[in-house]
Amino acid sequence: MVFLLLFSLSREGKGQLFQYDQSISVIKNGETLSNPFAGGLNGVHLNWIDLNGDRVRELVIFDRSNDLAYAFELEAGEYIWRPHLTDNLPDDIQNWLITADFNNDGLNDIFTHTSFGVRVYLNTSTEESNSWEVAADNLKSLSNGSEVNLVVTSSDYPAVGDFDKDGDIDILVFDFATGNYMTFYKNISIEDSGEPGLSYDKVDSFWGSIEECNCNDFVFNGAPCEEGTAGRQEHAASKSITIYQDDVYVGIDGCTELAFLPNAGEFASPDFSSFRTDNFSITEFKSYPIIFFADYDNDGIDDAIVGNNLRNDGYFMDYNQSVRFFKGPGFNLETDAFLQSTMIDVGEQSYPALYDWDDDGDLDLFIGNKGELHDGTYYGTISYYQNTGTFRAPSFELITNDFAGLSQFEWIKLIPTFGDFNEDGNTDLLVSAGESDRLFSHIQYLEGNAVGDFATPIEWDFDFSRNDTPTLIDWNSDGVMDLFMGKSFGNIEYYQNNGTNEIPDLELTNNQFLGTIPDGVNLFPTIAFYNLDDDSELEIIKSDARGYLEIFQNEEDETGDSLNRFNPDTDELSFFRLGTTNPMVFGDLYGTGETYGIIGNLNGGVHALKLVQDTRPEDESIIAYPNPVQASAGILKIYSPTTEVVFISDMSGKIILDKTEIQAGQELDINTYSLEPGLYVVRGRNSQFKFYVR
Repeated sequence: MVFLLLFSLSREGKGQLFQYDQSISVIKNGETLSNPFAGGLNGVHLNWIDLNGDRVRELVIFDRSNDLAYAFELEAGEYIWRPHLTDNLPDDIQNWLITADFNNDGLNDIFTHTSFGVRVYLNTSTEESNSWEVAADNLKSLSNGSEVNLVVTSSDYPAVGDFDKDGDIDILVFDFATGNYMTFYKNISIEDSGEPGLSYDKVDSFWGSIEECNCNDFVFNGAPCEEGTAGRQEHAASKSITIYQDDVYVGIDGCTELAFLPNAGEFASPDFSSFRTDNFSITEFKSYPIIFFADYDNDGIDDAIVGNNLRNDGYFMDYNQSVRFFKGPGFNLETDAFLQSTMIDVGEQSYPALYDWDDDGDLDLFIGNKGELHDGTYYGTISYYQNTGTFRAPSFELITNDFAGLSQFEWIKLIPTFGDFNEDGNTDLLVSAGESDRLFSHIQYLEGNAVGDFATPIEWDFDFSRNDTPTLIDWNSDGVMDLFMGKSFGNIEYYQNNGTNEIPDLELTNNQFLGTIPDGVNLFPTIAFYNLDDDSELEIIKSDARGYLEIFQNEEDETGDSLNRFNPDTDELSFFRLGTTNPMVFGDLYGTGETYGIIGNLNGGVHALKLVQDTRPEDESIIAYPNPVQASAGILKIYSPTTEVVFISDMSGKIILDKTEIQAGQELDINTYSLEPGLYVVRGRNSQFKFYVR
C-alpha cells in the first residue's frame, strides 16, 4: 500500500456540521435515480401542504413505520425530494397525518394523533415564513349532551373532510370500543357560529348501518353477522377509512384486501347494501391496506395510491414495492413502487457499510437489509453499489442486490462489516444475521480469498436478540474485532474479544457504554466510530429511537453533543430527524478529506450526509485523491480549480514530480507504480499549504 499525501488545515472552532447531500448520483439497471437518498418508503399517508410559501402544495408523505414526513416537489412531471421543507412542519406529528383546511383560509391544516385522541394544528403560514398553532390539543365532541374527547386510536386512520358538504370538516372513524361500527362526528361550527371551526357532535354511532363482522365481511341495515364472527374484539382498532365520491373504502389490520362499499345514496343519507374486494390488485399485501385519491400525476384527473398501513415486521412482504399507483380515470395499475422506484429502497430496514471492494482507491457502498419476499420466502440480502464517480461528480452504480450470494442462507437482518481480519491480504466479511424462525442472531465470519469469493461461514458462539444492533470494531487496537451491542431497551454493551476473529472469546466489559441505561426512552441505539474532527481520535456517533444524532468525544463522555444539520435554503441550523432506528457509517468516499455519512433506517432506504464545515484553508486550490492511494491502483489524481503548477516530493525533499502544470478545472493523473510506500507532499507554486498525511 502506497501512502498518500493530502493537505488540509483545520480551522479553529470547527464543529460537526452536516447537511443532506443530493449531489451523489445512483444508477440502477442503467437508469439514474432521481431521489436516491430520500430514505425509502414503507407505510405511507399522502397529503398536500404548501411548505415553501409559493402557493403550490407539495406532496407530503408521512411514513407511519417511523413517524417521519417526507416532502416532494413536482418539477417537470417528476417528484423531487426536498428534505429541508419538512423543517416547516410541527415536530410532534405521530402515528397518522391528515391535512384539511378546517377554517377555509386556503391553507391546509394538520390533524394527527395524540394520546387523548386528535390534535389539530392551524396553519398560520405566510409567503415569508411557515408557522403553526395548536388549534386543539385534544379534539372534543358532544356525546349525549356532554363534551368528551373525540377518540381516534394510534393505529386507526380516520376519514377527515367535508363529507356532508356544509363547509366545515367532519370526521368518520370506527367506534374505538367495539370496532364494528362507524361513528360520524359532524362539525357543527357553521351551524353554531356561522364560521368554520372545530366544534363536533357525535350524531351517528351506526353511520351507514354498516357492521363489520370479519375480515372484509360486512352486513347492512341490522342484518346479523354469521355465527361466531360478530364483535371481533381483536379488531376493535386498526382500521382505515377513506371516503371518495361518497363511497367507502375500508382497510383492516390482519386482512389482506381493501374493502369497497358502494354508496347508492349520498353521505348525508347513505344507502349501503353490498361490498367487494376486487377493485384494486393488492392481494400481496399481508395486512392493513389503505387507499388515497388525488391527482398525483398532475393531469387533472384523480388517481389512486394503495399502500400498507403498518410496519412489515411479522407480516413479511416486499416493502421496496409497497406503494401502488393506479392511474385515473380507469384506475389501472401503473407501478407498484410509486416514488420507491426513484430511490434506494432495499425493503425493510437498511444497514449500510463503506469499503473499497474493487481496490480502486475509493469507497464502495454496501447495504444489508432485514428482508424481502422472494418466491414466498422472506430473507435478507446485501446490495453492492460500486463507486463509479469522482469527488467532482460522485456516483454509485448498483452491481448486485445479492452480494456474495448470501441469499442461499436465507438469513434475515444482515449487517455487514468488511476488512482483512486474518491479515492474509484478502478481504473478509463479518455479517450479523438471524433466521426468520428464531428470535436470536449470530455473527458469521466469512474468510475471503484472492478472487473475491468467500469460504463457508463460521458462526460465532455468541447469540443475541434479533432486535439488538451490533457494531464491530477493533476498539483496543489488538488486531481482533471487538463487539458493541445496541440493546433494544436502550443500553449499549461493550464486549472485548480475547480470542480471534474466527473463534472469538467475548468478555462483557461494560454494559452501560456511554452511560446508556435501559430506560425505555432511548430505545434501539446504534453507534458508529469515525474521526470527524481530524484530531487523531475517533468520535462515537450515536442514534436511537428519537431519531437524533449525537457525538461523544470518547468512551468516558456520557453527555453527547448534537450532530447539527445545516439548511442551505435558510442558512439555519437544526437537528436531524431521522426516524426511529438509524444504523450508520461514515467515511471519506474519495480520499479528499471530505467526510460523508450514510444513514440507514426502518424504511429500507438511506440518507447521504456531508460534513460541510470547511476544513481547508481559504487559499487552498488543489485536491489530490484517492488518499491513501493503493500501489495496485497506481494512479493519483490531482485537481485544481485554477491553472496551477505542482510539485511532488518525498519527506526528504527529493523531487518526485517537477513543475507540472494543471489546467483550470482539469485533473492530472500521476502514475505511482514506481513509488515506494511512504509519505509524500504535494505543493502548488501559487498556494501556501500546511500538509498532513492521512
